[in-house]
Amino acid sequence: MNESGTGTEFRLRSSWACLVTTALIYPALILAGILADWRAPILAIMLAVGVAAQALVLIIVHIYLALRMPQEPDDERDRQVLNRASSIAGYVLQSGVFLVLVLMITQAILRSGTPDILDLLPIYTLLAVWIASELVRFALTITAYRAR
Repeated sequence: MNESGTGTEFRLRSSWACLVTTALIYPALILAGILADWRAPILAIMLAVGVAAQALVLIIVHIYLALRMPQEPDDERDRQVLNRASSIAGYVLQSGVFLVLVLMITQAILRSGTPDILDLLPIYTLLAVWIASELVRFALTITAYRAR
């Protein structure tokens, strides 16, 4: 958590920026990967490009917000909102990890004669679950701040 205090409006706008960039970049990468039948090395490169693109956009947005918005001290509500959103997102991520384990076991059982996409299915599934977890965290943060 940022100890300097950024305030409710800064965190709200930051969460919006994170929600939008996550919702646009990573699902597009998954879809492109599936449609183009990307293999692991290209998928890794595209994931790195996605992370770099999101980081660059968020750096610019956060610099803009920091310069335009007054500093406010963090309060107890800020901590509660962030803790609750992170907690619920953690449950989504945990469920996804379990799902990936089930898929990997199923893949091992069905290994003979399966198409190549099944080799990458656990990777795509874990990536999709990570995206869902992040989207849930940002959306819950926004919702909790708006429920004043």
